[in-house]
Amino acid sequence: MIKKINILELKELNRFVLETYGMDFTKFSLAAYRRRLIQACHHLEMNSIEALLNSLKSPDFFELFLKEMVVEVTEMFRDPSFWRRLKLELKERYQNTSRLRIWIAGGSSGQELLSLLILLKEINFFDKTKVTTTEIHSKVFETVKKLKYPIKSLEITRSNFERLEFNNSIEDFYTIENDTVTFEKSLLNNVVFNTHLLDSNELLADKFDLILCRNVLLYYNQNTQKKIIEKFSKSLLSKGKLAIGIKEALVNLNSQRLFSILSDEEKIYEKRYLADNPSLIS
Repeated sequence: MIKKINILELKELNRFVLETYGMDFTKFSLAAYRRRLIQACHHLEMNSIEALLNSLKSPDFFELFLKEMVVEVTEMFRDPSFWRRLKLELKERYQNTSRLRIWIAGGSSGQELLSLLILLKEINFFDKTKVTTTEIHSKVFETVKKLKYPIKSLEITRSNFERLEFNNSIEDFYTIENDTVTFEKSLLNNVVFNTHLLDSNELLADKFDLILCRNVLLYYNQNTQKKIIEKFSKSLLSKGKLAIGIKEALVNLNSQRLFSILSDEEKIYEKRYLADNPSLIS
């Protein structure tokens, strides 16, 4: 098993992936990238970077590799206080609107997506909301669309859900067979799955009322984080909301000019009016 990867090996891997598949891994935080890479090599049973490079010549293996490199959310309704605050923000701002557009940037294992969809059911926003969820490769969505999770995940899911004090019951949304929990397929009725690179200059077709990008930014270096935050600002409607992870922050001065704080504790921000007119920001 690989325990350490030196800089020369990282550079060789990054060069190969960029030249072969057009993906730039240098934009990730070095420490987080290295940890994830070692974990991926372990799961893929790669004993050296040389062996990994050889295997990566196969596009099919590259898809498996990308799936391993994607950061997965491991539980539904992680940080229940966040979901309670988000519920209040949505009801206060969008109760009387006829449609809602939400982007989950980094949908990964699908548990963040399911948490949002069940929240939308709770506040009767489900039918008027279109949710776009994005990842770096379509292979990731194959697992998400199955809506199947090991039964052992239910304990933490139920614990988090109970703290939300919702009217609905979490049991209303899934069935259990053997050791597998399967959520209702109808939850995905208004969900669009889209491959997308956060650090690219490409914008999605829609403008959004809310963007969820929790526990993703910390895997990028500071320059790339700044670029992604600017992209989120361009992708939001006026006074649109941005939610990031509780261990993350908009520390960059330009980011603070683009967003005002709604909840510093839960890391929920609102796009400033002047963000639509950058030339007016002094």
